[in-house]
Amino acid sequence: MGKKILIINNLSGYINQLERVCGRNLKKVVEPGDIDIEQAEKYDVVFLSGGFHHEIMDSDDYYAKEIRLVRRANVPIIGVCLGFQLIAHSYGVPIHRMPRVEHSTLVIHPTELGEKILGTEPLHVYENHRWVVSKTPDNFHALATSKDGIEAIKHESSPIFGFQFHPEMFVSKTDGREILHTILATLS
Repeated sequence: MGKKILIINNLSGYINQLERVCGRNLKKVVEPGDIDIEQAEKYDVVFLSGGFHHEIMDSDDYYAKEIRLVRRANVPIIGVCLGFQLIAHSYGVPIHRMPRVEHSTLVIHPTELGEKILGTEPLHVYENHRWVVSKTPDNFHALATSKDGIEAIKHESSPIFGFQFHPEMFVSKTDGREILHTILATLS
């Protein structure tokens, strides 16, 4: 990877796995209330982790610094699960509750643009979420979709990516690690 990484931990149950995937490039982990935006912008990449303790809708105060960081986009950002939803919310797209929790390995399909970045074959990813983004935010493009909807997005001009799935989980059984390495390579 070769990048200096900051993780904003949204109280993810998978934080250890995300730290492990980042490896020696991980320099710091902070919680949302402890974000110093100017310091965060000195990293090569900022990950917005998953989490479930504070639902995004009606929690703008809790996520205020992350929303401001996403809207400024002075540093590459990769949102994972809740982090993906937070990116969409930051750009005015509502988050919708699913009738049931998606908790499984899922097949996602790259879009036409996604094929240029992720390849043409379907990918296997791990999901654990109850909320979905049903519409691509303005100035973003969908990179992959599934039976549940949008799975990966990219801002058209800023280095912001979001994944509805957890690329850090079950890396020996899914394509998560490869997806992360591919996205990080595009940020070089």
